Amino acid sequence: MSVFRYELNKILEKEQERIFLWYPVVFAAGILSYFSLRFEPSIWWSLAVVETLIIAAYLWRQNVSALMVISWAAIFVLGFVNIQARAYHIHHVPLLKNELVSYLKGYVTSSGYTYRGRRYLLMTHLRDFDDQPLAGAYRITLMQSAEDIGSGDCVELVASLRPLMMPNMINGYQFNRQQFFQGIKGTGYSDVSVHRIACSEIGIRAGYFLPKIERIRQALVTKIYAVLPPETAGVAAAVIAGERGRISVQQTEAYRDAGLAHFLAISGLHMGMLAGLMFWLVRSIASYFPAIALRYDTKKIAAVVAILMSFIYLVISGWQISTQRAFIMTTLVLCGILVGRRAISMRMVAWAGLILLIFEPQMIISAGFQMSFAAVIMLVAFYEKHVSFSSQSQRYKSIYGLCKTIVLYLVGIVVADFVASMATLPFVIYHFNRISLYTSLANLLAGPIIALWIMPAVLFSLLLWPLGLEKISLWIVGQGIAQVNQITDYVAHLPHASYQVVSMPSWGLMLIVFGGLWLAIWQSKWRHWGWLLILLGYLSILTVKFPDVLTDAGAKSFAVKNNQGRMVILPNRGNYFTKQMWSEKLALASLTENQRKKLRSIYQGKMTDVNVLPLVCDKKSCVYKNKIVLMKHGGLMIEGKDFSDEGALAIYDIGKKLQVYTVRNALGTRYWTVE
Repeated sequence: MSVFRYELNKILEKEQERIFLWYPVVFAAGILSYFSLRFEPSIWWSLAVVETLIIAAYLWRQNVSALMVISWAAIFVLGFVNIQARAYHIHHVPLLKNELVSYLKGYVTSSGYTYRGRRYLLMTHLRDFDDQPLAGAYRITLMQSAEDIGSGDCVELVASLRPLMMPNMINGYQFNRQQFFQGIKGTGYSDVSVHRIACSEIGIRAGYFLPKIERIRQALVTKIYAVLPPETAGVAAAVIAGERGRISVQQTEAYRDAGLAHFLAISGLHMGMLAGLMFWLVRSIASYFPAIALRYDTKKIAAVVAILMSFIYLVISGWQISTQRAFIMTTLVLCGILVGRRAISMRMVAWAGLILLIFEPQMIISAGFQMSFAAVIMLVAFYEKHVSFSSQSQRYKSIYGLCKTIVLYLVGIVVADFVASMATLPFVIYHFNRISLYTSLANLLAGPIIALWIMPAVLFSLLLWPLGLEKISLWIVGQGIAQVNQITDYVAHLPHASYQVVSMPSWGLMLIVFGGLWLAIWQSKWRHWGWLLILLGYLSILTVKFPDVLTDAGAKSFAVKNNQGRMVILPNRGNYFTKQMWSEKLALASLTENQRKKLRSIYQGKMTDVNVLPLVCDKKSCVYKNKIVLMKHGGLMIEGKDFSDEGALAIYDIGKKLQVYTVRNALGTRYWTVE
């Protein structure tokens, strides 16, 4: 045992500078532990744990080893308390419990477009027909056009409000949890005209700066659609202003299949390119003025201007979470230049992650946060390992050196894409159930166009916008996007461009994450133990077990397992979106025409074939394996007990030990399964 401790201490001494990088990891683990609980913990228990740690630190204040253990525990607990306190603060305004149709007037804080291209308003300070306040924020989708309504306006309308949508499957995407942390208490729609009113009618003063910024942003989007055709304008609006609602579903699917979906969401790719271009532009211009170049450090001047440009881009793009994350990381890199530190380092990534998790702890469970940090961490780890190789290429000044630089740039695109793709692959599998096989090809073809054509034109569009001279640069942006669209269509339609896969279990994803962090953070040989954890994480897919019966909230849509062990979605009048999500999450193969006809006949009660599907139906209901009754009008009975109001259900091991897992809700923040 003493030999083991000696070797461990020797390794930790070598890795002393890397220990700090584990602080954000432990903090994040505390946040994740909150989301993994099956009950809502009492805040008094959390306070008791905090006080216990304080007392323990005082009692063992002279014991270095004990203080180290207590400090790590304290970081974990701080992460837990941080997200718990945030949820507790948000929940002081209760969620909408019942559906409501009413005349409403309120203040528009922001607006945007749904995935179907319909405009929505996020409204606060609502008052109903009786002038009674409706606390919290509500997202209302407009059935009629209202392009002139935007952030900062006070409006009146008639809307149908309903509670936040419950998850439509066990371990599925939880829309209401996301909306809960956005402060949204209910959603709804309005199919009548929206009218602008004076804000004094609801007793508030309209803001100035945020509405002004929103109007500038919407004016920029309007200009983009006036200059460019729809197929390129939608992508341009997404890249420049963060407005993705008008991109067609087919185009979005093509970008996903080609592995270029990251181009549609403003992230570190866009922010880094824009800041880097601004940095290079300022230094290049300053070099032509000896009075400036010889007296001042143009590198630091360029860094300050690049930070300012990044902030402008953040504001114009709508302050989205992914853009905020990219802005913080880019700013930290540029601040490293200002203080004379290495711009790209794992320490910068750690600080960025810690800052984001302190202020927005709920982001830890979002796919965007996980994928962006996974890609950045692995790219930085790769950079740290091979930085000498990349710097050596700068010694060549001849034509041969130029050609080699170009080749290295193209190779760099492929290598960087491969590293980033491998880093994000487990999250793609877990969240989206889709693998793009030709992502390296797509990025090799589109990468130079994005970096050398589109993003420079985006920069000049933003710089020329205040002067009213952005039309030409926007046209150049559109031409570049047209080329990327062609590449996307070509790659997306290659044979077997993408595959649907089943999500791995959560514990498998955690093994991969911890193994990847172990591999990226440590620098000694023991880092390679991370590969074993990654392998075990991927093998966890083999343990995935399909339920026998799957239902959504309200038991209106059903999926059952056939005798071949695959899930089949029944052809009832359930929610189309729910069925589409089930198809993706369960990686269901498309049925042939004969299979669809046979399934429809079984569901209509015209025939039975228990050797293929153990389901017997009549006009009102279907009976699965003689135990589960599925009501065609909506409803579920299990051995005579009604489960219609239990939320989404997953039923396992029918005929052996019946297990029913159902979605439960506490504080709107978590969902768990119970037997």
